[in-house]
Amino acid sequence: SNNGVATLMVHDSVQEFNYTNYDYRIGADEEDWVYYSVDYSQEGDAFYTGNVSVNNGQFASEIIIPDDISDGNEGLIRLYYYDQLTREDYIAVLSNIDYSSIPVEIEDSTPPSISLKIDSENFQVGDYVSTTPLLIADIEDEHGINLLGKPGHSMLMLIDKDNPVNVSSGFIYDENSYKKGRLSWQIEDLSEGNHLLQLIVFDNFNNFQVAETNFYSQKAGDIVIKDMLFYPNPYNYSKKAKFTFVLSETSDVEVKIYTITGKKIKELSYVACPSGYNEILWNGKDADGDKIANGNYFYKLCAKSKLSKHKAEKIGKLIILK
Repeated sequence: SNNGVATLMVHDSVQEFNYTNYDYRIGADEEDWVYYSVDYSQEGDAFYTGNVSVNNGQFASEIIIPDDISDGNEGLIRLYYYDQLTREDYIAVLSNIDYSSIPVEIEDSTPPSISLKIDSENFQVGDYVSTTPLLIADIEDEHGINLLGKPGHSMLMLIDKDNPVNVSSGFIYDENSYKKGRLSWQIEDLSEGNHLLQLIVFDNFNNFQVAETNFYSQKAGDIVIKDMLFYPNPYNYSKKAKFTFVLSETSDVEVKIYTITGKKIKELSYVACPSGYNEILWNGKDADGDKIANGNYFYKLCAKSKLSKHKAEKIGKLIILK
């Protein structure tokens, strides 16, 4: 028996096209022009790509057909499954799916919801990212996401309001879902500096949403520690304290706490803090487990890149006031 997760793709009906080429010869009469005409068909675009559970070789899935589907009787469903135990591939195909041209009357004026992240699950607006960052967008709509890529209804990404890119093919529905999924798209060759990213998404009834975020691109190897804070400051032991900071790339991090005379009293070490926003908690105690006395202290945050081995340090002040 086969048990696991398969990938399901549902395609629009086959489309018929005509291409005519004219060779307009300068100075020649029209009857001497050369032209040819070719009729051809093209497989319909996928409007659903998602993961489905397979149990004993069986699966079931629900989908919603986009409002701007092409009517026709040559739709296609594909299922791909890889058996981890036997290391065998399985492909199932169902062709000649008939799509009706009669629209379904459903009241829906609610656009999709979109959560944008860049390079990291911990991303926050204004974070440092690489110059080739990964766009991650979690998208959800009650009636599904329009992935057909038809003109005017494509899922589009814009950087700095320029050169829209159709990113529909980067979206895949969550397992056994037709309502929510994730877009993953590699962005190439950004210049260093601030950027605005916008994502336009339509649902299957063509309600649209525009989500946007700002970020700062930084070349790998140049670690930047940004927005470093100790909170609450002053600290009175009423709750746990935390060091917060933003990293330009994934790094091993140490926080070292010193007296005003330079004596180190505590060291907090964390491995592989991701790029973007991070928090490190502290109970306010020294290396011996004792609460430290009232007064002024300073701390040093040290970051070492997991990839480039470059290092960065930043110093801040904190006050203990019990």
